[in-house]
Amino acid sequence: MLNDTTIALGRVTHFLQVPEDVNSRIRKSVISIAEDHSIAVISIEEMSCIYLFGGYEHPLIAIQWRPPEDYIVLSHADGTAFVWQMQTGHLDRIVKGETAREIMADDRWGVCKISRDRSFASKQAFDCLTVPLLNSTYLPVLLVNLKYILNTLAPARPSDQPEGISAAKSPPISGASDLRNAHRQRIFSGHPRSSASKAKVSTTEQAPAPLSEKAQGCLNAAKAVLSLLVTESDAYSESIRKLLSLSEPVDKVTLGMKGAYGNISLQSPSAGDATGSWRISSTLTASKLIAILSLGKIIATAQNVDVDLDTWSSGYCRAVQDAVGTQFCPPSMSFLAKYWQDPQVEIQEAAKVVLLTTIERMSKTDIAALVKYWSAYLPASALPDTCSSQYMARSAIILGILGAENPDALSERVRKLVALSLTILLNDDLRISYKVASIDLLAQGFASWQPFIRADTVLKTLFAMAMDGQTNLNLVSRRARRAVAQIAVVNPALFVTTLTQEIMDCRRASERMGLLKLISVFTRKNPAVLHSGIPKLTEAIVKSLDPTIPNVRETILPVGTSVLLDLVQSFPQLDFHVGSQKLAVGTLEGAIIVYDLQTATRWQILEGHTKPVSAVSFSRDGKTIVSCSIKEGNVRLWHPNPGFFGMLMSGSGLWGGGGASGSANKTPASSGHSALPSLSSQQSSRTFDFALQESIVTGSEEYMLNHIKFEWTGDRVVKLSVYDHIMSFNV
Repeated sequence: MLNDTTIALGRVTHFLQVPEDVNSRIRKSVISIAEDHSIAVISIEEMSCIYLFGGYEHPLIAIQWRPPEDYIVLSHADGTAFVWQMQTGHLDRIVKGETAREIMADDRWGVCKISRDRSFASKQAFDCLTVPLLNSTYLPVLLVNLKYILNTLAPARPSDQPEGISAAKSPPISGASDLRNAHRQRIFSGHPRSSASKAKVSTTEQAPAPLSEKAQGCLNAAKAVLSLLVTESDAYSESIRKLLSLSEPVDKVTLGMKGAYGNISLQSPSAGDATGSWRISSTLTASKLIAILSLGKIIATAQNVDVDLDTWSSGYCRAVQDAVGTQFCPPSMSFLAKYWQDPQVEIQEAAKVVLLTTIERMSKTDIAALVKYWSAYLPASALPDTCSSQYMARSAIILGILGAENPDALSERVRKLVALSLTILLNDDLRISYKVASIDLLAQGFASWQPFIRADTVLKTLFAMAMDGQTNLNLVSRRARRAVAQIAVVNPALFVTTLTQEIMDCRRASERMGLLKLISVFTRKNPAVLHSGIPKLTEAIVKSLDPTIPNVRETILPVGTSVLLDLVQSFPQLDFHVGSQKLAVGTLEGAIIVYDLQTATRWQILEGHTKPVSAVSFSRDGKTIVSCSIKEGNVRLWHPNPGFFGMLMSGSGLWGGGGASGSANKTPASSGHSALPSLSSQQSSRTFDFALQESIVTGSEEYMLNHIKFEWTGDRVVKLSVYDHIMSFNV
């Protein structure tokens, strides 16, 4: 309590905020409305009542502010309006009927409407009301709009990544006490970031801009609210109070929630019980944890405090349960699933941390009961008239999370139902949040769901979503791209095969270009995923440049050639010769396929290697191809028909310019060589054997992408580098 004053004979029924565009003296004030319909303007800065306007027998329904004229107009339910002069506090006049209605209808002035039937759907950060407990006792209630606070402080939050809200990481399933103590030591040592520490974290990170006056006020209020919520005395609670400079907890605050139809439920007041709110209901537990974690994160960001809030959040959830003991009400799974994909980043992340931590702490018996209960409401098994679509969607999300985090917790039958249910949500265009949740969960638990779904169809659907340019589906598009990346890591062969088939089947040039760009994204960010499918992808790209379909070639050409260039620069088993417009691709089977890009056809197959081709390179004049197989331990020289090369030496290249070789990093890939049409094949002219240490020979080809390359040091001299080994060959 900062101050108290008597301003009315009856109880106060409403508190309102003063609009920001009124005169400076009362801008930082609140308005109280009493039972007798009198109003008082209370200055927060002066901690006193600066204006008091008398009541009237009929209820007050609106307040009109006229700052330039220094008037306030009070409109009552019987159509009477009282015009008060602010500076002197005198009643200027009383008007009724049409005149009063015209004054209140003047849209030049701001109006605060007072509803007698409160919906409690305030669009402000805070609202107040009083609730009668007994005939002479009233309970003052502060309504906190959490999302309003988070949105106001959002400018202090770093910009979201292009791929959207990052998924909260699952807490460690097993954790020894010493590891927890180490975490505690680390996260409890937070401090305001210095410029040096910021530079260490990220060279591009910048200090948040100074908060506006409104945001600073909201920050102070948010800290006050968080102080009232964090009432425990464990190490996690003490640490966050210290790091965020929160006030000491008080024991005279009771919590409640706004439910359906605007109804408010409040906990019975109980002084001296710091943990009582954790024993009331699972919904209140979930709501309180989300509020604490989201407020803590946004406050730490706004104050530029360097603290590991993710680790603190999961630790706090555990500490609360340990402090309360057996009477602790676990968070409601249904309530948490509701906010799993909430548009507000902090709320979404908090819901994920709470849900995952709750699952981690559950016993096998509790998990079995959870699965048994929610599996009855899965969209793939429940009848539409047995429960709401919302409940079915939440069941799929809850069990989808459980299956992605702990697949063994679900039987094969339930896994199948969950997988099918997630695909149903994937195609639900009515609720974007359900669609986004299904995208994330299908990707996170793809290894669990794949046996029960048409994986290629799901991947094609994600491809289409990833390329959708509709503004209202930006979130879906970002999440789909991230899901494609996750699935590609889990099953590269499926990804490459499906992507190749989609490129070949696309009838619209715009869709094909989108898929080609997807290849470039993986080439730059995760080339190992494409390793096994380089020949297939190359074939699809080359066919996209077919000159017999001129309109398509002209449209695809810039993107197609750019993608090929990315592949050549990233994979050592690919090389391009500009002057002859030839592209050579080594395969896992040991063949080398040479394409003619001017005709978009396979030109020749070079056979000789019996194991994967690790690298290929054209000579400067394009008349010689040199190839290497690390697992076979040899280098081979090839001299394709020089007459054919000679005919094309003068042709203009797709990239333009002379005849330099474009060798770079490349990797072996499955080409389906056995299915290639019968082309003229040619044996190598010379072979050079070499020996490398066993670890290199038996190692994965994917890991050699950046450690093997050919370099022509002369017209007839080529150098092969494999890690630290360098070999020269005269051709």
